[in-house]
Amino acid sequence: MTGRTVRPGSVPAQALRHLALLVIAVDQSAEVLARAKAMGKRRGAKNITWKRGELERVPIDAAAVDVAVLCQALHHAEDPAAALAEAHRILRPGGKLLLLDLRQHEEAWVRQTLGDRWLGFDDRVLHDMLSAAGFTDITVRAGASRAGDPF
Repeated sequence: MTGRTVRPGSVPAQALRHLALLVIAVDQSAEVLARAKAMGKRRGAKNITWKRGELERVPIDAAAVDVAVLCQALHHAEDPAAALAEAHRILRPGGKLLLLDLRQHEEAWVRQTLGDRWLGFDDRVLHDMLSAAGFTDITVRAGASRAGDPF
């Protein structure tokens, strides 16, 4: 992967830094950003830019990145459809979105314990949200190793 990559949520930015010229890591939490920056400094990361922002209002110019990665972030969004539209907005023409998230489930305890706003996403609903956000050539597939396992 070359070019610019944005990754809402900071910690996996450490892995992406080896694959991109520039990684823009966005998180809503100042505390998470501070920890991620410290980790990046310890690991010698020089190509990560850290920004504080919401999934629905990413502090990145339009058409600025080649790849957007949403990793276990969409189920925390206040408005997942708006977050996907925002990902589309920041992608350059021909850019790609890699979305890794939970499948729809009934584990309501995650709302209280982990702060999840959504209990995952049905494949058809996710596909329709991506399409409505402007994405084409959409592939939605399960990565869970056990049938029915949203995690």
